Amino acid sequence: TDLVKYKYEGGFKLWECSEDLVEFMTSNLNFVEENVKNKNILELGCGHSLPSIHCLLYCNANICAFQDYNHDVIENLTIPNIIVNLNDEKLLDKTMERCEFYSGDWGFMSEQQLNKFDLILMSDTIYHVDSYDRLYRAIKSSLKKGGKVLCGAKSYYFGCGGSTKQFKEFIQQKEGSNVKIETVKDIMDGTSNVREILLFT
Repeated sequence: TDLVKYKYEGGFKLWECSEDLVEFMTSNLNFVEENVKNKNILELGCGHSLPSIHCLLYCNANICAFQDYNHDVIENLTIPNIIVNLNDEKLLDKTMERCEFYSGDWGFMSEQQLNKFDLILMSDTIYHVDSYDRLYRAIKSSLKKGGKVLCGAKSYYFGCGGSTKQFKEFIQQKEGSNVKIETVKDIMDGTSNVREILLFT
């Protein structure tokens, strides 16, 4: 199964919204220049970590932090994925010095009070409504003042109950006029649910 609540949150599966975020950054170089280059990046629920690896290796991010619910995913998937995408073993040590790794529930992330990330990336993380509060607190405690969140998600998660509409409403209720939410891309390819990329500023 892709998900086992409170045990496994699908980290070994390659979720399509992570590819959407990479495509968005590849196609929007001004966004990368302003929000990724020389910036500190955190990917919540990273799994394969395609978006943050893209930031680390191709967009000259300063620091990339990788968070997943399961330590096994970080150890056996995320880190090997960074290495296999590097293509140059001579750069391995310097590249890994720019990486941070976290495993555990988002409640754990909220306790860290990092407050240092310029951009938080999320792909297919909003499928369960009952996780929104923990996710919100993790974002709130990790994001630098003036930071942004780029979220790739399906418009609705059948069988799980979460949706972009519900998540936007949840964040708006928490932050009010302090947050601006925009859909920067809609993806309707006919092969899956409608997907969106949301930008929170």
